[in-house]
Amino acid sequence: MDKAEINRVVERHKAEQEALDQRLEALRSGKLQVSAPTEDGGAQDETHVHISELERLRQWLAENVARYEALLGA
Repeated sequence: MDKAEINRVVERHKAEQEALDQRLEALRSGKLQVSAPTEDGGAQDETHVHISELERLRQWLAENVARYEALLGA
């Protein structure tokens, strides 16, 4: 990977982090909720699970950004 490609990956991951931050804020504030259907036809709140998964994805992106930025500095 050349430096231009690494820069594109870093910028894309940073943009994805910003989008995740906005989605996480909406989930945490209650503006957005995630639910799953239940066997009895109701809905079960799965917002907390979704928040957890998005936080893991955001952490993965942050680690990748740091790794790629270290490559650029090497």
